[in-house]
Amino acid sequence: QKKWQEAVSFSMAHKRLELWLTKRRLVAMWIGSPDPIIDFRDASSPFIRFLYMANALAALGALAGILALFWKRSPYAFPVVVFPVVFPCVYYVTHGSLRYRSPVDPVVMLLGAAAIEAIFSRGADTRDIAARNSSRCVGG
Repeated sequence: QKKWQEAVSFSMAHKRLELWLTKRRLVAMWIGSPDPIIDFRDASSPFIRFLYMANALAALGALAGILALFWKRSPYAFPVVVFPVVFPCVYYVTHGSLRYRSPVDPVVMLLGAAAIEAIFSRGADTRDIAARNSSRCVGG
């Protein structure tokens, strides 16, 4: 309880610092480093750069999947999105590390797949509408 009081007191006394540290932990959680651009540039191997890129693409894909599910008004949007949004919050406040994202990764990939599906199904819907319209013009 003493540690809790100290943590709360620190957070309340240093709000800007706490926000800055939370932002760094959030970025570290999703990209793998609190300074991903610097670390990408200074990476010692192409594999390390690949990992930063893969993590960034997975995070962006998950975000796009979240937007796609809500855009389509999917009944699965809320239950699927809650886990990757709520679960990591405790780590944003305490300590962020890519390994704490492991339980969320399957849902992150699922959301990325939902984003890809939304992109391709939208193109297919547009082509289907165009094909129907052109067949009406030809036949009529």
